Amino acid sequence: AIVISSVAAAIVLSVGIWAALTYIDFGSKQVNPATERALENASVCVFGGYKFEVTLKDNPFKGLDSRIWPEKWVFGTDGEGHLINENTGLLLKDDRLHLYRGDVLPFSFTGTAFFISESGELGTNRHIAVPWEYQKSKYEADIKNLITRYVTTQKEILSYLRSTDTDGFEARLARAQSCISTIEISGSMSFFGIGLTGSKVEKVSDLLPAQVIAESGDPKKDVALIRLNNPNTPSHSVEMGAVYDLSQARVDETQLKPQQEDLTIIGYPAGAAIGYSTFDGKELRPTLHKASISKMPDENEFQIQTVAIGGQSGSPVIDKNHRLVGILYAGIDGMEVTYCCNIKHLVELYNKNRIRQ
Repeated sequence: AIVISSVAAAIVLSVGIWAALTYIDFGSKQVNPATERALENASVCVFGGYKFEVTLKDNPFKGLDSRIWPEKWVFGTDGEGHLINENTGLLLKDDRLHLYRGDVLPFSFTGTAFFISESGELGTNRHIAVPWEYQKSKYEADIKNLITRYVTTQKEILSYLRSTDTDGFEARLARAQSCISTIEISGSMSFFGIGLTGSKVEKVSDLLPAQVIAESGDPKKDVALIRLNNPNTPSHSVEMGAVYDLSQARVDETQLKPQQEDLTIIGYPAGAAIGYSTFDGKELRPTLHKASISKMPDENEFQIQTVAIGGQSGSPVIDKNHRLVGILYAGIDGMEVTYCCNIKHLVELYNKNRIRQ
């Protein structure tokens, strides 16, 4: 009886220790970035500009002089949201064609990213890395309209093909005019870089230039890895510990409990507009604010109770011990409903694409 009692007591004690180890959070010591100053410097403001690049799968005039019929159609804007074909200078406004003689500008955007290594590597959203993938549906009809209208206005020029292709020209012209040809829309960055906390960005040359290293390729996993062209995190950021420790990230989203987590978001809502709203507009400064989880996470995302606005995309979401939990990626206008991608997707992407020391 004595032996049995002793064994039973040992089992009870072991279960108690296991329960304590499982449910008590021993991670009370903050990981990097450990201080509020380091948190501010770990987040950066992303500035970018892109243009759409369009090709026709079934190109009716393939091989024609590129000055008349581009192999790749490039589309930008006049800065007021109107679409311009860079190849031809045609602008679509109020459903009418205009010949635009000014500079064809890229579509500009801002966002947030955060340092995750000393090698100039940062985490952000996929829709920051390949923004055209998220905007092309908005412009697809206008892009097709511009190409079709161009064919109509240039019919006389294109018609010189009649002399060498009398049988096929009319059919090809009809295909182009009706946009039977399927278009493929992609894009490229005209400029892409970051503004550090405390910096002043007035022109593109003030940015630290960066490039996209990898993105998930999955809209449900809104994460991307970017890197400074000079692959070194600024020394002052490294010295103050303004680099997130991905090895401490909370990759198990099942452990995140609604209303039981004190979370912080560090980013650039409205980009430079709010980033310069203090310090007499001389220094970029991120906004830090608190939030709580408002719904159980699923495989890809969790919902937090806060209002998010453009520019905050890519903001790190951390717990009270400064461990990464997620990346803010979307919000519903005017509501305290905001979504974050689970941090495990960035960790997975980083492990496959990081700089190897």
